[in-house]
Amino acid sequence: MAESFLFNITESVMGKLGSLALQEFFLAWGLKSELEKIMKILAAVQAVLFDAEQKGSHNQRIEAWLGMLKDVLYDAEDVVDEFECEALRRKAVKSGNTTRKVRRFFSSSNPLAFRFRMGHKLKQIRERVTEIAALKSDFGLTEQIFDRHVIHREREMTHSFIDASNVIGREQARDNVIETLLLSVDGENVSIIPIVGIGGIGKTTLAKLVYNDQRIATHFEFKLWVCVSDVFELDKVIIKILDSASTGQRYTDMGIDQLQRTLRQALNGRKYLLILDDVWSEDPRKWGELKTF
Repeated sequence: MAESFLFNITESVMGKLGSLALQEFFLAWGLKSELEKIMKILAAVQAVLFDAEQKGSHNQRIEAWLGMLKDVLYDAEDVVDEFECEALRRKAVKSGNTTRKVRRFFSSSNPLAFRFRMGHKLKQIRERVTEIAALKSDFGLTEQIFDRHVIHREREMTHSFIDASNVIGREQARDNVIETLLLSVDGENVSIIPIVGIGGIGKTTLAKLVYNDQRIATHFEFKLWVCVSDVFELDKVIIKILDSASTGQRYTDMGIDQLQRTLRQALNGRKYLLILDDVWSEDPRKWGELKTF
Protein backbone atom coordinates (compact mmCIF):
# COMPACT_ATOMS: atom_id res chain seq x y z
CA MET A 1 0.00 0.00 0.00
CA ALA A 2 1.48 3.36 -1.04
CA GLU A 3 1.96 5.92 1.68
CA SER A 4 -0.44 8.84 1.71
CA PHE A 5 1.13 12.30 1.99
CA LEU A 6 -1.82 13.74 3.90
CA PHE A 7 -2.04 10.61 6.03
CA ASN A 8 1.52 11.30 7.20
CA ILE A 9 0.78 14.97 7.90
CA THR A 10 -2.31 13.98 9.90
CA GLU A 11 -0.22 11.42 11.80
CA SER A 12 2.35 14.12 12.58
CA VAL A 13 -0.25 16.58 13.89
CA MET A 14 -1.92 13.90 16.02
CA GLY A 15 1.46 12.82 17.36
CA LYS A 16 2.33 16.36 18.42
CA LEU A 17 -1.07 16.91 20.02
CA GLY A 18 -0.68 13.63 21.89
CA SER A 19 2.74 14.45 23.31
CA LEU A 20 3.14 14.34 27.09
CA ALA A 21 4.19 17.99 27.32
CA LEU A 22 1.16 19.31 25.41
CA GLN A 23 -1.26 16.94 27.14
CA GLU A 24 -0.21 18.42 30.48
CA PHE A 25 -0.34 21.94 29.01
CA PHE A 26 -3.89 21.54 27.64
CA LEU A 27 -5.08 19.92 30.87
CA ALA A 28 -3.70 22.77 33.01
CA TRP A 29 -5.36 25.39 30.80
CA GLY A 30 -8.74 23.69 30.49
CA LEU A 31 -8.28 22.93 26.79
CA LYS A 32 -8.19 19.13 27.01
CA SER A 33 -11.79 18.75 25.81
CA GLU A 34 -11.04 20.86 22.72
CA LEU A 35 -7.96 18.75 22.07
CA GLU A 36 -9.85 15.45 22.37
CA LYS A 37 -12.49 16.64 19.89
CA ILE A 38 -9.81 17.54 17.34
CA MET A 39 -8.03 14.19 17.79
CA LYS A 40 -11.28 12.26 17.33
CA ILE A 41 -12.22 14.16 14.16
CA LEU A 42 -8.72 13.83 12.67
CA ALA A 43 -8.79 10.08 13.27
CA ALA A 44 -12.10 9.84 11.36
CA VAL A 45 -10.69 11.88 8.47
CA GLN A 46 -7.46 9.91 8.41
CA ALA A 47 -9.42 6.68 7.89
CA VAL A 48 -10.53 7.77 4.39
CA LEU A 49 -7.37 9.50 3.19
CA PHE A 50 -5.87 6.64 1.20
CA ASP A 51 -9.11 6.24 -0.79
CA ALA A 52 -9.53 10.02 -1.13
CA GLU A 53 -6.02 10.56 -2.55
CA GLN A 54 -6.53 7.75 -5.05
CA LYS A 55 -9.83 9.20 -6.25
CA GLY A 56 -8.74 12.83 -6.01
CA SER A 57 -6.59 12.60 -9.13
CA HIS A 58 -9.71 12.34 -11.30
CA ASN A 59 -12.33 14.04 -9.11
CA GLN A 60 -12.03 17.81 -8.75
CA ARG A 61 -14.38 18.00 -5.73
CA ILE A 62 -12.32 15.49 -3.79
CA GLU A 63 -9.13 17.23 -4.89
CA ALA A 64 -10.48 20.54 -3.56
CA TRP A 65 -11.52 18.83 -0.32
CA LEU A 66 -8.01 17.46 0.12
CA GLY A 67 -6.62 20.95 -0.49
CA MET A 68 -8.82 22.34 2.29
CA LEU A 69 -7.64 19.58 4.59
CA LYS A 70 -3.98 20.24 3.80
CA ASP A 71 -4.40 23.93 4.59
CA VAL A 72 -5.97 23.31 8.00
CA LEU A 73 -3.37 20.65 8.86
CA TYR A 74 -0.55 23.09 8.15
CA ASP A 75 -2.31 25.73 10.25
CA ALA A 76 -2.78 23.16 13.02
CA GLU A 77 0.96 22.40 12.96
CA ASP A 78 1.69 26.12 13.33
CA VAL A 79 -0.63 26.37 16.34
CA VAL A 80 0.91 23.29 17.95
CA ASP A 81 4.39 24.72 17.39
CA GLU A 82 3.35 27.86 19.28
CA PHE A 83 2.07 25.75 22.16
CA GLU A 84 5.33 23.75 22.20
CA CYS A 85 7.44 26.91 22.28
CA GLU A 86 5.40 28.33 25.15
CA ALA A 87 5.60 25.05 27.07
CA LEU A 88 9.38 24.99 26.58
CA ARG A 89 9.70 28.64 27.63
CA ARG A 90 7.75 27.98 30.82
CA LYS A 91 9.87 24.91 31.56
CA ALA A 92 13.06 26.93 31.12
CA VAL A 93 11.77 29.71 33.39
CA LYS A 94 10.68 27.19 36.02
CA SER A 95 14.06 25.41 36.02
CA GLY A 96 15.96 28.72 36.14
CA ASN A 97 17.77 28.08 32.84
CA THR A 98 16.73 31.40 31.34
CA THR A 99 19.91 32.86 29.96
CA ARG A 100 19.80 36.08 28.02
CA LYS A 101 19.95 34.14 24.75
CA VAL A 102 16.97 31.99 25.75
CA ARG A 103 14.95 35.03 26.78
CA ARG A 104 15.64 36.58 23.37
CA PHE A 105 14.64 33.36 21.62
CA PHE A 106 11.31 33.09 23.42
CA SER A 107 9.20 36.21 23.23
CA SER A 108 7.70 37.07 26.57
CA SER A 109 3.95 36.82 26.63
CA ASN A 110 1.15 37.68 29.01
CA PRO A 111 -0.12 34.27 30.22
CA LEU A 112 -3.79 35.23 30.15
CA ALA A 113 -3.53 36.88 26.75
CA PHE A 114 -1.65 33.88 25.36
CA ARG A 115 -4.20 31.45 26.77
CA PHE A 116 -7.12 33.39 25.28
CA ARG A 117 -5.44 33.81 21.90
CA MET A 118 -4.33 30.18 21.59
CA GLY A 119 -7.62 28.83 22.92
CA HIS A 120 -9.36 30.82 20.18
CA LYS A 121 -6.98 29.47 17.53
CA LEU A 122 -7.51 25.90 18.74
CA LYS A 123 -11.27 26.36 18.57
CA GLN A 124 -10.98 27.70 15.00
CA ILE A 125 -8.93 24.66 14.00
CA ARG A 126 -11.52 22.35 15.54
CA GLU A 127 -14.38 24.12 13.71
CA ARG A 128 -12.57 23.97 10.37
CA VAL A 129 -11.67 20.30 10.81
CA THR A 130 -15.29 19.54 11.76
CA GLU A 131 -16.59 21.23 8.60
CA ILE A 132 -14.11 19.33 6.43
CA ALA A 133 -14.93 16.02 8.12
CA ALA A 134 -18.64 16.57 7.53
CA LEU A 135 -18.04 16.81 3.77
CA LYS A 136 -16.32 13.44 3.45
CA SER A 137 -19.64 11.60 3.43
CA ASP A 138 -20.52 13.35 0.13
CA PHE A 139 -17.78 11.49 -1.75
CA GLY A 140 -18.53 7.87 -0.91
CA LEU A 141 -15.06 7.32 0.47
CA THR A 142 -14.10 3.96 1.92
CA GLU A 143 -12.85 3.90 5.48
CA GLN A 144 -9.78 1.80 6.14
CA ILE A 145 -8.67 0.71 9.59
CA PHE A 146 -4.90 0.73 9.86
CA ASP A 147 -2.77 -1.27 12.22
CA ARG A 148 -0.13 1.38 12.91
CA HIS A 149 2.08 -1.28 14.48
CA VAL A 150 2.25 -3.15 11.17
CA ILE A 151 2.89 0.02 9.21
CA HIS A 152 5.75 0.98 11.50
CA ARG A 153 7.41 -2.43 11.27
CA GLU A 154 7.75 -1.99 7.53
CA ARG A 155 9.96 1.06 8.03
CA GLU A 156 13.71 0.69 7.69
CA MET A 157 15.84 0.65 10.84
CA THR A 158 18.07 3.71 11.16
CA HIS A 159 21.65 4.04 12.37
CA SER A 160 23.79 6.88 13.72
CA PHE A 161 26.45 7.04 10.99
CA ILE A 162 26.44 9.98 8.58
CA ASP A 163 28.86 11.58 6.13
CA ALA A 164 28.39 15.24 7.11
CA SER A 165 30.14 16.40 3.93
CA ASN A 166 27.11 15.20 1.95
CA VAL A 167 24.65 17.29 3.98
CA ILE A 168 24.12 20.90 2.95
CA GLY A 169 22.21 23.68 4.69
CA ARG A 170 21.53 22.09 8.07
CA GLU A 171 24.27 23.82 10.06
CA GLN A 172 21.99 26.35 11.76
CA ALA A 173 19.41 23.75 12.75
CA ARG A 174 22.19 21.49 14.07
CA ASP A 175 23.73 24.31 16.09
CA ASN A 176 20.35 25.30 17.55
CA VAL A 177 19.73 21.78 18.81
CA ILE A 178 23.27 21.45 20.19
CA GLU A 179 23.04 24.80 22.02
CA THR A 180 19.76 23.70 23.59
CA LEU A 181 21.28 20.36 24.60
CA LEU A 182 24.32 21.94 26.19
CA LEU A 183 22.11 24.45 27.99
CA SER A 184 19.95 21.63 29.34
CA VAL A 185 22.93 19.74 30.72
CA ASP A 186 23.15 21.95 33.81
CA GLY A 187 19.42 21.82 34.50
CA GLU A 188 17.17 18.86 35.16
CA ASN A 189 18.41 15.29 35.41
CA VAL A 190 16.48 14.39 32.27
CA SER A 191 15.86 16.94 29.52
CA ILE A 192 13.81 16.03 26.44
CA ILE A 193 14.18 17.83 23.12
CA PRO A 194 11.75 16.68 20.40
CA ILE A 195 12.48 16.86 16.67
CA VAL A 196 9.11 16.50 15.00
CA GLY A 197 7.59 16.89 11.54
CA ILE A 198 6.17 15.00 8.59
CA GLY A 199 8.06 12.13 7.02
CA GLY A 200 10.93 12.95 4.68
CA ILE A 201 11.89 16.43 5.97
CA GLY A 202 15.21 15.27 7.42
CA LYS A 203 14.58 14.68 11.12
CA THR A 204 16.88 11.65 11.27
CA THR A 205 19.59 13.46 9.29
CA LEU A 206 19.48 16.36 11.74
CA ALA A 207 19.66 13.97 14.70
CA LYS A 208 22.70 12.26 13.15
CA LEU A 209 24.48 15.58 12.64
CA VAL A 210 23.92 16.42 16.30
CA TYR A 211 24.92 12.96 17.50
CA ASN A 212 28.22 12.97 15.61
CA ASP A 213 29.25 16.56 16.42
CA GLN A 214 32.49 16.95 18.38
CA ARG A 215 30.83 19.28 20.89
CA ILE A 216 28.49 16.46 21.86
CA ALA A 217 31.37 14.00 22.20
CA THR A 218 33.14 16.46 24.52
CA HIS A 219 30.20 17.12 26.84
CA PHE A 220 28.60 13.68 27.11
CA GLU A 221 30.29 10.60 28.51
CA PHE A 222 27.80 8.27 26.85
CA LYS A 223 26.05 8.52 23.48
CA LEU A 224 23.28 6.07 22.67
CA TRP A 225 21.33 5.74 19.42
CA VAL A 226 18.14 3.68 19.40
CA CYS A 227 15.81 3.23 16.44
CA VAL A 228 12.40 2.55 17.98
CA SER A 229 10.56 2.26 14.65
CA ASP A 230 8.00 -0.39 15.52
CA VAL A 231 5.78 -0.75 18.58
CA PHE A 232 6.75 1.46 21.52
CA GLU A 233 6.91 -1.28 24.15
CA LEU A 234 8.83 -0.16 27.21
CA ASP A 235 10.78 -3.38 27.77
CA LYS A 236 11.87 -3.56 24.11
CA VAL A 237 12.99 0.09 24.12
CA ILE A 238 14.98 -0.46 27.32
CA ILE A 239 16.66 -3.55 25.81
CA LYS A 240 17.61 -1.50 22.73
CA ILE A 241 19.08 1.21 24.96
CA LEU A 242 21.12 -1.37 26.86
CA ASP A 243 22.30 -2.92 23.60
CA SER A 244 23.39 0.53 22.44
CA ALA A 245 25.30 0.97 25.69
CA SER A 246 27.24 -2.22 24.77
CA THR A 247 27.27 -3.73 28.24
CA GLY A 248 27.74 -7.19 26.73
CA GLN A 249 24.83 -8.86 28.53
CA ARG A 250 21.69 -10.58 27.27
CA TYR A 251 18.45 -8.96 28.34
CA THR A 252 15.64 -10.77 26.56
CA ASP A 253 14.80 -12.95 29.58
CA MET A 254 14.78 -10.08 32.08
CA GLY A 255 11.65 -8.66 33.63
CA ILE A 256 10.93 -4.94 33.59
CA ASP A 257 12.24 -4.40 37.15
CA GLN A 258 15.54 -6.12 36.36
CA LEU A 259 15.84 -4.13 33.14
CA GLN A 260 15.32 -0.93 35.11
CA ARG A 261 18.05 -1.82 37.62
CA THR A 262 20.46 -2.82 34.85
CA LEU A 263 19.88 0.40 32.93
CA ARG A 264 20.36 2.56 36.02
CA GLN A 265 23.60 0.74 36.82
CA ALA A 266 24.86 1.31 33.28
CA LEU A 267 24.09 5.04 33.30
CA ASN A 268 24.41 5.89 36.98
CA GLY A 269 26.28 9.16 37.54
CA ARG A 270 27.12 9.57 33.87
CA LYS A 271 26.17 12.42 31.59
CA TYR A 272 24.57 10.82 28.54
CA LEU A 273 22.79 11.66 25.32
CA LEU A 274 20.07 9.25 24.20
CA ILE A 275 18.53 9.66 20.76
CA LEU A 276 15.32 7.76 20.11
CA ASP A 277 14.80 7.84 16.35
CA ASP A 278 11.69 7.06 14.31
CA VAL A 279 9.28 7.16 17.26
CA TRP A 280 5.58 7.00 16.40
CA SER A 281 4.01 6.50 19.83
CA GLU A 282 1.10 8.81 20.68
CA ASP A 283 0.70 7.52 24.25
CA PRO A 284 1.95 10.09 26.80
CA ARG A 285 1.88 7.46 29.57
CA LYS A 286 4.62 5.46 27.85
CA TRP A 287 6.82 8.54 27.63
CA GLY A 288 6.19 9.19 31.31
CA GLU A 289 7.14 5.61 32.20
CA LEU A 290 10.34 5.78 30.16
CA LYS A 291 11.35 9.08 31.75
CA THR A 292 11.12 7.54 35.24
CA PHE A 293 13.89 5.12 34.30
